[in-house]
This record gives sequence, structure tokens and C-alpha cells, in this order.
Amino acid sequence: MTGVDWPEETALLRDALVQTLSVDEGIIRVVNDCIIALRAATSNPTACVLCAGTGLNCAVRDGKGGEFVFGYYIADEDQGGMALANRVLRAVFDAHSGRGEPTALMERCLSLTRCDSVDALLRKTVNRELSKAEWNQIPIIAEEEALRGDTVSANILSIFGRDEASYAVAAIRRMGLQTQVLDVVLSGSVFKCRAPMLRESVESVIHSAAPCARIIESAWEPVVGAVLLALDAIGAQDTAPIQANLERDTRRFGMVRSTDRADIVRG
Repeated sequence: MTGVDWPEETALLRDALVQTLSVDEGIIRVVNDCIIALRAATSNPTACVLCAGTGLNCAVRDGKGGEFVFGYYIADEDQGGMALANRVLRAVFDAHSGRGEPTALMERCLSLTRCDSVDALLRKTVNRELSKAEWNQIPIIAEEEALRGDTVSANILSIFGRDEASYAVAAIRRMGLQTQVLDVVLSGSVFKCRAPMLRESVESVIHSAAPCARIIESAWEPVVGAVLLALDAIGAQDTAPIQANLERDTRRFGMVRSTDRADIVRG
């Protein structure tokens, strides 16, 4: 579930679910939603996940029962798609003021927000008048312009990838996993970016700290990880029918992120 950022919130949410659903406490397990995203990608008990959607979270498991979730330790300037959108707008403002390089992002952002000048865009941003749809579209503009060869857009994505990856590196170091074979899962809409420099930057930073890390995209959307964690909890052994059902229904409900689904189900 979302909303599990402090230790005491686990018990609060579990108790609320017990009362709401009228079920026995023993069948309820509450974890941070970053953990289900991790399980949706791998059954490896030694693994790390970067979830970059609207915001960012990172979690790591050391295979020995140790676990750490970053939660509010994530800096505001690294908070997923919202932070990326802010960096794009900053590049537009810097280009207009002369502090930064010219960029195709300027005209694209003006067109998106229906502003006739950068001054108007700045005022709209400061006054928090940009819509959610506009915020969500800005990172896509950066992706598109990077693919068209805009240097500023490419640099934004590359630096952003480096900064996001720094949390995975910190998690790996925290658990002393630098020399271990582990999976590092990339999940969330930001990592659906088609411009290669973001992924390349992420991989470079992680492999510089953990050369044996296997960097993978999540095969399924995070909610599937909740199903797999539940199956793990009841000790499900016969994985062939489970795999077949998951393959069928994840496609049916549009939950497939990647075609690489090796060794996900088996716990």
C-alpha cells in the first residue's frame, strides 16, 4: 500500500484493514509500495529497486532479512517526473535569461502551457497555475526533443539519470552489496523514457559502484508484485499454473511493462 513511510504506519494500516475487511490480522501484510514493485520484477532476495513515477522511491533487500526504504530521505529535486519537469522549466528560464544555452524546450513548453512569453510561463509556474496534465507532459517533451538532438534536453536526462541512480548506489553501499550479484530494478513511468541517455546514465553510475549488478526493467506493473508477495507468504510451490495465469491476466489488464519475465514467480 501507499502511505507506509514510517514504522508506526504499518500497524495503523494493518489495523484499519482488519476492521474494514473484517478479516483475521494474520492474513494481512502491509509493505511500502516500493517493495511490491521490486517483487514484480524479480524473485532474487538480494535486490534493489528504483521507482521513478511522479515521485521517486528506492528500496533494497540484502537477502538476509535486511531492508531499507528511502521514503522521505529522497531529496525534492530528485522526486521523479515532477522533479524532471522542474529541471526542464529551469532550463527554459535559464535559456531566456542568458544563464543557460538555447533550447528547443522553450517553444515546446510555451505551446504546451499556452503562454505567449517565458515571462508568462514563469509567472504561471510561480503562481502554481500549471495543470497536472501540463506537468505530466513536460518530461515527455524533454524525451522527444532529446531524440531530435536537442543538447539541453539530452543533458537534462543524462544528469537526471545520474542523480536518480545515486540512491540505488547509496542503498547498495548501505547493505555492503557492492561485490554481490544482485538485481537492480527500474520501475515507474520515468524509466519508460525512449531517449537512451537516461538509461545509459543510470547504468553507468550503478555499475561503477556495483559491477555485478544486473539492471532490469520491471516486467509487470507494481500491483502484480503484491500478488507474488502474497503467494510467497502462503508458500505457493506449483509455479507453472500461477505463471500461466499471470501471463494471461497481466496482458488482459494491460499490466505488462517488459517482455523479460525470467525468474519472477519462483520464490
